Amino acid sequence: MMKQTKKLFSVVLIVGMLFSLGTATYAADYDLDLSACTLQASMEYLVNHIGQRLAGTPNEALAAKYAKDVFEEIGYTDVIWKDDISRGAVSIGRVVFDGSGDILGNALPNSAAFPKVEGQLVDLGTYPDLSIPEGVSGDIIAVVRFNSAPNANNLNPVLAALQEDNDIEIVGLLQANATTFSVASVTGTPDVPCITTTGYFLERALAKADTFLCLERHTSALTNAVVATKPAPGGDPDLIIVFSSHMDSVLAAAGASDNASAVAANLELARRLFDVDLGNIEVRFAVVGSEENGGMAGSVWVANQIIGEGKASISINLNMDMICSPSSASASGANPLNAVSMDINTAQFNATGFNLPSYLVTDEAKDIDWADGIDNVRIYRYGSSDHVSFATRGIEAGSMIIVTDSADDIEYQDHNSRDNLEENYSYERLLMCTNLMENAVLKAARQEVSKKAKFYVDEFAGTVTLHNAEQLFKTYDTVSGAFVSAEGSLPFTFTADEAILDLADPSAYAINNVIAKGTGTADNLNAARNEQYSTFTAGIAVEMVTLDEVWAEASVAKLKGNQNELSISVFGLFSDGLIQEVAADTFTVNNNAASSYEIERYMVFVDTKGNDQICNCYVIADADPIPEPDPGDPDLPEISIEAYVEKKNGNTNLLTITIYFEYPDGAVAAIIESFSVGNNASGVFEVGDYSVFVEIKGNDQIRSCFFVE
Repeated sequence: MMKQTKKLFSVVLIVGMLFSLGTATYAADYDLDLSACTLQASMEYLVNHIGQRLAGTPNEALAAKYAKDVFEEIGYTDVIWKDDISRGAVSIGRVVFDGSGDILGNALPNSAAFPKVEGQLVDLGTYPDLSIPEGVSGDIIAVVRFNSAPNANNLNPVLAALQEDNDIEIVGLLQANATTFSVASVTGTPDVPCITTTGYFLERALAKADTFLCLERHTSALTNAVVATKPAPGGDPDLIIVFSSHMDSVLAAAGASDNASAVAANLELARRLFDVDLGNIEVRFAVVGSEENGGMAGSVWVANQIIGEGKASISINLNMDMICSPSSASASGANPLNAVSMDINTAQFNATGFNLPSYLVTDEAKDIDWADGIDNVRIYRYGSSDHVSFATRGIEAGSMIIVTDSADDIEYQDHNSRDNLEENYSYERLLMCTNLMENAVLKAARQEVSKKAKFYVDEFAGTVTLHNAEQLFKTYDTVSGAFVSAEGSLPFTFTADEAILDLADPSAYAINNVIAKGTGTADNLNAARNEQYSTFTAGIAVEMVTLDEVWAEASVAKLKGNQNELSISVFGLFSDGLIQEVAADTFTVNNNAASSYEIERYMVFVDTKGNDQICNCYVIADADPIPEPDPGDPDLPEISIEAYVEKKNGNTNLLTITIYFEYPDGAVAAIIESFSVGNNASGVFEVGDYSVFVEIKGNDQIRSCFFVE
């Protein structure tokens, strides 16, 4: 966890400068201690201070501003707040207060005819027993409860009579069905501008009536997204992890579990990971709007940004949605929630439910302390949250959620006014889920998780090497795909034990459909609907790196007598600028040795002088077929010949004949053949398609060597 000195910050939001609120000013202060866990403070601000965060409303924008301020105070720079993302139009009633979030509801009339309404918020009681409190006069906004659906046809004459009998003018109406948790429909047309909300929010409005400013109707077709980035060193990450959580709520809810919980976790993860060395992993923290009935426009924008950067293939998404529901809800109301399972959902159209994002979370889950009441940990294929925005665009995604068994309706609990801190919030569970996500990132860092496969193509040796095999096989068991050329497709599978493949003319191939597979724990507790997996999959981005140049370096050191130790190294210059040793070996040789040496997949010629000098050293490339010499053709090579004899046992010697082909572009090829010969041997030797005469003197000298017909 990040070590940081205690830091408090107070940010004043002058929302009147940010949103169209007429002449009203809006200000809110918040303090946040960044030296300690911020989960509780964020929950209280988002749920109690702001409240309903319907997409496209100033309340949603307040949540976005809060996220941006927290990211920046942690220390993130270049935080992006995109506040003009297009979505479907919203038209909603606002009960506006000075210094806290709006109370939202359905507006009547829901048109431009709805005026700005000012006055006092006055509690008249429960219909039909309504009365004007003593001492109230002037313009009032009547606050009325119903024990059933509001009926304007019945209410209008009652309000008219109250107005006639008292020194008041009812200029507006705030009403709710106090017996339900949703926003009720209204029968008839109220005589005054009206906003209908839930009983829960009606009481919240009354609790802050002394700061009431006005009733307004708000329309917008825009939503928000806020993104902070912890970049990888050097700016070329092996993996990008995108945390996402939607800030908006449904109209009827303050959105404690759905989804202030995930926003709070996202901000806390940004705090914890800010100073942590994650190696070559980039992390983005995205707080997005319009998940609820808005086409997931915020997360779509974030996903499209990644695609536009060309980084979709190296990115994964860890989404969070509804991660603090308790094991049982308040006894009041219908259908108390029994949230007993922590699921990682992958989009339902995926061929497999176990992918890299879910592996990182669930494989670490076995080592954490589970919150009371969590009976199941499940991988499940399901959509309906922002992870779908990433998955449909080719970015592997998993979404964490605390859910019920299938018999319970989690949407009912999280999509009404019971989704508040009193009835639908467990700090212990929120902390558990935050810890799980932190552990997933730390696991990725420990294992140096990468979604890049670097294939090194060596034309000289005729090989393709999975260059970052050691890194990849810390996470995966296999990396598979296909080499594709005009002649067809050649499947391949690399493993930790076999990361080099012989391939003639490797540059003629492209590499397609690379998939990594690994083994992990998909479930840690038993679950009825759990899909059992042990193998997870991950799409892998391909980086083809060619070996553009090879050369050899050699040194010789005297041993005993006429023997010396010859050390040869082959170096390569790759197209990504890397220079590294690609092969090496040592040999025991005599004084003045001149011969070719096989070093792994390379043939190197070395000519030594005495026992401590190198006269010549170069890599011999293969050339097949080798053309016949033709001095009149400028594109054909210059051909030369060399012979070398080395004493073996008794009267037996080893004759090595090398024919060199030096091309106009500087490339050198060779044919090498060895023969067992006696002392003072002479004769014609067949080397490839060529006939060569060699005459030997004794057992260590060449008298003559030339081509013959």
